[in-house]
Amino acid sequence: MANWFKIYETDLDETRMKFALSKLPEVWPVWTAVLMECCRHRKDSFPWGKDEQELFGFSDRLKISIPKVNGAVNILCEIRYVTIRDGTLTVLKWNEKQDDYLARKSRGYWEKRRESRSLTVNHSESHIEERRGEEIRVEEPKAGEREAAFPEIPDWPSVKAVADKIGVPEWKAEDWFHEMEGGGWLDYQGRRICKWQSVLQRVKIQWEAQGRPAKKIVRKVEPNGERAKSPMDLKTIIQAKETTAAGIRTKFCSDTAIDAVWSDNAKRQEFFAIKREIKQLTTQLSNMA
Repeated sequence: MANWFKIYETDLDETRMKFALSKLPEVWPVWTAVLMECCRHRKDSFPWGKDEQELFGFSDRLKISIPKVNGAVNILCEIRYVTIRDGTLTVLKWNEKQDDYLARKSRGYWEKRRESRSLTVNHSESHIEERRGEEIRVEEPKAGEREAAFPEIPDWPSVKAVADKIGVPEWKAEDWFHEMEGGGWLDYQGRRICKWQSVLQRVKIQWEAQGRPAKKIVRKVEPNGERAKSPMDLKTIIQAKETTAAGIRTKFCSDTAIDAVWSDNAKRQEFFAIKREIKQLTTQLSNMA
């Protein structure tokens, strides 16, 4: 089973998918994540429903609420894209997502991996062929396929040595190392880490962009349990509210020589309420400077 899948340009126009999207737009990202999970398991199914771990994992990865993820999976069952039986989610017609040549190529690659463990190697099978009419194209596995399939997972001393060499502080490197260990050496999109040194270099860039903090930045939490808003958050909120206020005034208010005339008093009150919120947020932003 290949570690990839195909999405055709007409998939979004397929009748059942259009029906599903009309009921819940989040169906498409959840469907894509289901296909990615099948690739990760290298088959057309994976565990689902015995506990809420898979549901929570999908929700966290896609940044979609758990009820919507659950609803999207139920709709996929309804339109017969997947089935769920005995704690297993199965993608129907999975083979249609794989081109015949690429499927054979994937099988050939993994068969060669198994053969390479033996003492004798049949070199006549070391190439993968695709016949198109009278033409035969011979290809070797692409560069990096072995590393992508069997990435090196480092220990802490190796990570620390590289971190010291490139200038990443120990606390930052250790924090990243434990995050990778806990997540199975997958990134936030569920992709396997193939070259951890490159990812650690990115960690350094992010650390420098944050002003080279001497310890981990802990976000303050408001009394209501929400994360405290940063200056950038406040600027974004202010800009959005100003746009909303301007839209209300343009639609429901007319300027005359004497005064402004509102066609809807409720909208007038909403407009001034938004302006008061903008003033409070602007004051809060100025106090953070």
